[in-house]
Amino acid sequence: PCVAFYAVCKTVNCLAPRGMLTRLSKLIYGTVTVGMRASGIVLCSVLALQKTAAAGADSLARKATVSAVKAVPVVGDVFAAGADGVMAMLTGVKNSFGAAVIILMLINSIAPLTNLLASAFMFRITAALTEPVGDKNICGIIDGAGDAAMLMFTPGLCLMLMFVGGAAVLLMGTA
Repeated sequence: PCVAFYAVCKTVNCLAPRGMLTRLSKLIYGTVTVGMRASGIVLCSVLALQKTAAAGADSLARKATVSAVKAVPVVGDVFAAGADGVMAMLTGVKNSFGAAVIILMLINSIAPLTNLLASAFMFRITAALTEPVGDKNICGIIDGAGDAAMLMFTPGLCLMLMFVGGAAVLLMGTA
């Protein structure tokens, strides 16, 4: 909604006889970019804490399982070695499944991001080519549409990276 409101403000500003909404459009643009940066920092912090906690929980679960199996008399040591091997194998399977899911997520997110980037680039080229021959207001509107497309591309890229990073932390766990 903020990006759409920014595009409307930019369009109205270009169509108005004097720039009525210049400061408002700059405020919206700045607010959206600062909000994206802040949300990225918060998510990276949460992911770092989650990765640390997941490593401790995984290690604790592994040690508890091995200790419980070792407590069985006579065959406990043999089963403990087997439990270590099984847990290592399960970790490898989990990590390879996680890598496959992450690759699929990256492949699926490339098309919409490429579409947004191509739209922004085409708007910018169109604005640059129509500037010498067209009306100043029309060029401003087209340039504003390019700005809005870039403003939509940036959070899309950030969200994709945050989503893939979060999935990597959840799916990959510890090695």
